Amino acid sequence: MSRPPPRPGPDPNDDRRALLSAYKDVVASEKTRGKSGGSALQSGNGRVLILTVITIGLVVALLNHDRWLDPVKFPPESRQIREASLRLVMARQIHGIEAWRDTHGGALPDSATAAKTTLSPFKYEVASGKYRLTGNNGDTVLTYESSESLSTFLGQSYELVRNRGRQ
Repeated sequence: MSRPPPRPGPDPNDDRRALLSAYKDVVASEKTRGKSGGSALQSGNGRVLILTVITIGLVVALLNHDRWLDPVKFPPESRQIREASLRLVMARQIHGIEAWRDTHGGALPDSATAAKTTLSPFKYEVASGKYRLTGNNGDTVLTYESSESLSTFLGQSYELVRNRGRQ
């Protein structure tokens, strides 16, 4: 049996060429990195500038926080506006009672919870087929009798509340 001829080993000149090529690539990449190093330094300065501006802005905000963060203080409402507001809130409750009454054949609810209205700040009384609703807003106390007209009770309340900031 004959053996195949032995293969020649790697050429040492090819290894040197490959090593030289790799060295040239490393040198070229280092030169490129050195050129972009200046721009990296510049972007670092840009970051410092941005952080300085943000820091100064935050310091100014902290020094002036009383002007920016305090709630806006409105002048106290007049007695007339408080009364009109109370009439409107009571009218909402009266609509709830009347809606319950319509669905239950004209019968009045025994209590505010039976009518499923939010009457917690109001006093609700039922007597002889009529009801009375009493509410207060500060020093203003109002009472609505179911025998009186709701539109008479409301009067000009909606217009007063709507125009309160325009006067």
